[in-house]
Amino acid sequence: MQLSRPKTRAMMDIGGNPVNPCRRHPFNYDSLAWANAIRRVSGLIVMALVLVPLVWLDQAKVQIVGYVLFPIEYALNAALFPGVTTPLRGNGTALLILAPTLALLALVFAALRSFYAFARAAFHHVIGRGR
Repeated sequence: MQLSRPKTRAMMDIGGNPVNPCRRHPFNYDSLAWANAIRRVSGLIVMALVLVPLVWLDQAKVQIVGYVLFPIEYALNAALFPGVTTPLRGNGTALLILAPTLALLALVFAALRSFYAFARAAFHHVIGRGR
């Protein structure tokens, strides 16, 4: 009497060893060492292509990003922390501050748009106008 499911031919490799059904395709790139090496090298190349301009921008004598960040940071400091002096930052520090600041502003903007759409739909539902 056999209680377990019989192993089919599709669940075994050529030598008759059991194979995970998710990995029985002969061209599974997850199991190939050269494909993983190519992924690592291409990741390093992309990281270098991103970091080299950032390092150059940080070492530049002219402050480019600092002037973009200054008005935003000045307005936020004036609204949230009155009396705080806002410095003009270098390019690298300004980029580190500007990226999450812009992400936060985009998040607040998206939340306000969603709230406006919800309030408008609720208002139209209450007064009886359909869209």
